[in-house]
Amino acid sequence: MSKTRVYELARELGIESRVLLAQMKELNIVVASHQSTLDKKQVMQIEEFYRRKRAEPPPQPAKPK
Repeated sequence: MSKTRVYELARELGIESRVLLAQMKELNIVVASHQSTLDKKQVMQIEEFYRRKRAEPPPQPAKPK
């Protein structure tokens, strides 16, 4: 069973490691650093979060009155 490092997953997702680490904290995935390894379940959870996040439409700017 291969493990994925945090920085490798960040590169695949096209984001910085520090951004991924902050998001992982919100998802209750605790790691020590960008060098930490993730198991398949954690990787799937993060990928699903970003898949849903990218599917959401961007917020519309408020129209002036």
